[in-house]
Amino acid sequence: MRNSWTNSDLRILKKRYSTRGAKYVAKRTGHPFHSVVAKANAMGLHSGSLRRFNQFEINYLLKNYQNKPMDSIARSLKRSLLSITTKARQLKIFIPKPKKWSEEDLNLLRKLWSDKRFSIDEVAAKLNKTRPATHYRAWKMGLRRPQVWRFWTKEETRYVRKNYKKKTYKEIAKDLGMTRIAVFQKAIKMGLRLRQTPRPWTEADDEYIRQNYKKIPTREIAQKLNRSLDAVINRAGPLGISAGLPVPWNKKEIEFLKEHYNQLGLEEIAKALRRSASSVRQQASKSGLTRRYRRKRPKKNKSFAKVL
Repeated sequence: MRNSWTNSDLRILKKRYSTRGAKYVAKRTGHPFHSVVAKANAMGLHSGSLRRFNQFEINYLLKNYQNKPMDSIARSLKRSLLSITTKARQLKIFIPKPKKWSEEDLNLLRKLWSDKRFSIDEVAAKLNKTRPATHYRAWKMGLRRPQVWRFWTKEETRYVRKNYKKKTYKEIAKDLGMTRIAVFQKAIKMGLRLRQTPRPWTEADDEYIRQNYKKIPTREIAQKLNRSLDAVINRAGPLGISAGLPVPWNKKEIEFLKEHYNQLGLEEIAKALRRSASSVRQQASKSGLTRRYRRKRPKKNKSFAKVL
């Protein structure tokens, strides 16, 4: 084991420690790893494998450590939680302990916790506490939330059956003192779920689907006809245009693809040709087209008209 550092060892340490790290220097010089690290620290050298905190990150940490969650700070600075906590310990900044519950806060918690008109989040907001802290304090005090669930009475069931076509679920829920979800689920169990009568298809609708199906996105067809996406897809079947082979590529589309395949991305070409990216990729493979990758591709702001 070598004990003294020669001039040759020091030159290797100064030249390679910041770029290659302590393991590389230890292997080249024959000194132990801990000896290399200690010598580098004594000479004021820093390893390039560790990303040092710059002044902006330190200022951000000093400003937000006590106000923001640590995982949020770590994402903002693109660092690990361990790195954030270690640096905060070095800067001697700590998260302050939460304030003790005053007698006024405890009395307000007792009053609001048993009131079903207020949710847990609303109670926490009124107390200026977090939801977990509020829930834990109520549990320690032996407080219990009011029982929201209950059986439906015959009068309530008759009211739903009588008014489900006249009023909305929200209005019925307000009349009965329930939630809209509870009324909605009860109506389903009773077989009273509302369903609008489908609007009949016209010849103009069918012709529009024939002309544009598989040429433009189906969602655009649905928006144009003021119908749902599933309705358009189901209508395309009886019209005889949903099943079968995809729309073949014409010469104009293939020429556009060959001309711009190495200039535009797949999504841009697909949008210009009103086709899917997978269809563009398959046609490029059939045409023997390959991409030429460059490290820095110049940006070109050109607008291409849709080809069809």
